[in-house]
Amino acid sequence: MKPDLVIILSGKRKCGKDYIANILLERFGKDNTVIIRLSGPLKERYALENNLNYEKLLEATQYKELFREKMIKWGEAIRNQDPGYFCRHAIEQSQAAFKKVWIVSDARRKTDLDFFHLNYANETYTVRISASDAVRKERGWIYTEGIDNCESECGLDNYTEWNFHICNDNNEQISEGINKLLLVMNVKC
Repeated sequence: MKPDLVIILSGKRKCGKDYIANILLERFGKDNTVIIRLSGPLKERYALENNLNYEKLLEATQYKELFREKMIKWGEAIRNQDPGYFCRHAIEQSQAAFKKVWIVSDARRKTDLDFFHLNYANETYTVRISASDAVRKERGWIYTEGIDNCESECGLDNYTEWNFHICNDNNEQISEGINKLLLVMNVKC
């Protein structure tokens, strides 16, 4: 079963992707909407293979940060063999098949976008979220060499085909951005 709409969110760490995904979930309604986290299957498999706490890897905590760099490298090795691996498993893991609206909360690579454009071309809508470095720092972001300059953070920096952009420096911008996004998408859900 294909969704009516796939909203793909992308942006740097601590820009508010999950926050905006949750707002969109509320707007569309939980009955026909699901948030798909592409990092979910990656973290689940990494946790299993390394005897780590999967639930803690899902949280925005220092625990996740301890393993982030190794997890990224491990995930890249899998993506090099099968670029759509984590996308397919994230859809399955989220039980998205019976939902009308899919919100992909963490696209980080061109291969992520390619997967959804290839498989759900008519339904896919891409959104780039940004926040200033100062605001990201207020949210706990600290620049980390080997993380903030690698593909998982920079892989979509030069991508120019976004359908929409939301600046997430304050609540007013978020609210205005989401309202404009819904108008531009001409949402009927």
